[in-house]
Amino acid sequence: MPTKYTREDFRDHVAGERPYLRVSREPSPPVAHKLRKPGFMLLLTLSAIIIVLVLGNSMAKMAEYHGQPKVHGQGIIASKEIEKSGTPEEAYVLHVDILRPDGEPIRRDVLADKMSFEQFSIGQQVPLLYQLNRSGDDARIVTLFLPVRPEEAEETEAESLPQGEE
Repeated sequence: MPTKYTREDFRDHVAGERPYLRVSREPSPPVAHKLRKPGFMLLLTLSAIIIVLVLGNSMAKMAEYHGQPKVHGQGIIASKEIEKSGTPEEAYVLHVDILRPDGEPIRRDVLADKMSFEQFSIGQQVPLLYQLNRSGDDARIVTLFLPVRPEEAEETEAESLPQGEE
């Protein structure tokens, strides 16, 4: 009786040609079965889409101010607020109106430490450094300069003047 041809198993073929590849004859672990389920693939795909959208949105916001010039300007302290007073998360917030020469003021919030917060008063005009976004309708404060008391300003002026000009 003729013998039937038997084909070599793929695992045996790989193990013979490349012994460094370990090919298991055991069934795949349960985790591999779960990974192949359509529900898991759908969840993985949705998670990837959400991550891409969130990263894209944050990158777009960063690019909105990237390369824009920093402008020295003036601002007015519109109001002061202590958030979560009496808790460890206590925050000191200054609401600043950025005065623009060619448009409405833009209100921005600035977090400050307690000592700096106490130095500012409502209605006070302060120098600041800000950036306009690419469209020019929004701005962010880069630096808000602390107010200088008149006594300190006179001392620094006297120190900066050359000898004999006092």
